[in-house]
Amino acid sequence: RFIHIVVVFLMCLIVLADYKKQIKVSESYRLSKYHAAGRSGQWIKGCHVILDLKKSTEIAKAVVAKTGDLQFYGQLVREWYDQVTTAAIAGGGEVLSEKGDEVLLFFDRGYNKDSLENILSTLIAMEESQRTIEDKFDLPMQIRFRAAAVYGELQACWKGSGSGMRPGWDGQILVEGARQMELERQIPDNKNHSIAVFES
Repeated sequence: RFIHIVVVFLMCLIVLADYKKQIKVSESYRLSKYHAAGRSGQWIKGCHVILDLKKSTEIAKAVVAKTGDLQFYGQLVREWYDQVTTAAIAGGGEVLSEKGDEVLLFFDRGYNKDSLENILSTLIAMEESQRTIEDKFDLPMQIRFRAAAVYGELQACWKGSGSGMRPGWDGQILVEGARQMELERQIPDNKNHSIAVFES
């Protein structure tokens, strides 16, 4: 019996140490509402949305030509990212990650017409907010984005990061989203926003 008590005690110490490690590492990362609520490991139905800037190279050249400093393009991308994430959160979305001028979002309202209408309304809000960026940087062109939306299931999880853990995501929906986004990039460009919607 004593041995059983010792084993249970040691297991509790291991769990506690792992929890403290997870909390410590998670403080350096942005926690999603799913990770914070302890929903990691659960599959969540919804829509994965990927966005990026169209003609980003041309925009960067225009900013450099006007300011002589590429750092201003970095500021523009950061402001675009802030506008996109603000609109996404207001529309009930969750920011999964951002890299360069690409933003990954997730809306957990399931598969239905209302969900798609909400996403489209959110994208419209993003489009309207971009006018302030164009005015601030006095761009000779309008900012346009491309987007791919894929319905399916997403799983919040924890991934190894050195000796600790970081919040991450799993699911075929991520692979399919990246694939559809790449296909969308192959479409002859135009001056409009574009969005492709698929089901994983």
